[in-house]
Amino acid sequence: MLTAVKNARFRYQATLNDIICTPERNITKELLASVADCSFIDRGENIIITGATGCGKSYLASAIGYQACTKR
Repeated sequence: MLTAVKNARFRYQATLNDIICTPERNITKELLASVADCSFIDRGENIIITGATGCGKSYLASAIGYQACTKR
């Protein structure tokens, strides 16, 4: 696990627990839970994160990537 995280060289040290879920950001606890199990990887699906500059897309992507590294 640590090797995968180190090799990924994430920009941010983020976890899904750090993500703030608000209606303004259009992120719900249910959405994060569905991503947290990383089943999208097994299904060969992609995740597209969109939003305005500075809204936290890279931070969210880092958190999802870290979760995927710890699940494998």
